[in-house]
Amino acid sequence: MGEPSTVDPGQGEPGGDGGRAFALATASGKDATLALLRAREAGLRVERSVTLHAPDSGRVRFHGVTPELVAAQARALGLVPEIRATGWEAMDAEWRAILTGLREDGVAGVVFGNLHLADVRGWYEDRVRAAGLEHVEPIWDEAPERVAREVVDRGLRALVVSVDLERGDP
Repeated sequence: MGEPSTVDPGQGEPGGDGGRAFALATASGKDATLALLRAREAGLRVERSVTLHAPDSGRVRFHGVTPELVAAQARALGLVPEIRATGWEAMDAEWRAILTGLREDGVAGVVFGNLHLADVRGWYEDRVRAAGLEHVEPIWDEAPERVAREVVDRGLRALVVSVDLERGDP
C-alpha cells in the first residue's frame, strides 16, 4: 500500500481535472458521500458509482442497505450507478472486472471514503492501481468525529442503519 493519497486534480486548467472522469466506490454511507463532495470541490469530475452487494441477502455489505437505495442516492448525487451482486468467493474477480470496465470506458480513477481501516484500503488500492487507475482517498486518516461533524455542518442527512453495541457508551 502506498502513501495516503490526497485529492489531486491532475493536469489541465486550474482547479480542473483535465477532463478525466472518476468513479466513486460506495456503500451509500456518509463517508463516501463526503469523499465525493471533497473530490468534486478539488476539481475531480466524478460521474459514476460502483457498488457490490451480497446476492444471498440482496443488501450491500457493511451498511445493509438495498441496491435500490444505493442507486437512488447515486442518481440524486448526479452519478450513474453500477451495482453488481457477488458472493465473497467471486468478489475479487468481480471487482477486477469492474475496474477493467471503468478503465476501458476512459475512467481515470476511483474515489473512496475510507477513514482508518488500512487492510480494507490496501485491498482496494492494490487492485485499483493494478488496473491502471488512480486511487483517491479524500478523507483518509481523519478522525471519525471530525468527519461526522463536517457531514452535519454541510447539512447532509444520514440514516443510521447499524450500530455495534459492543463499542461506545449505550
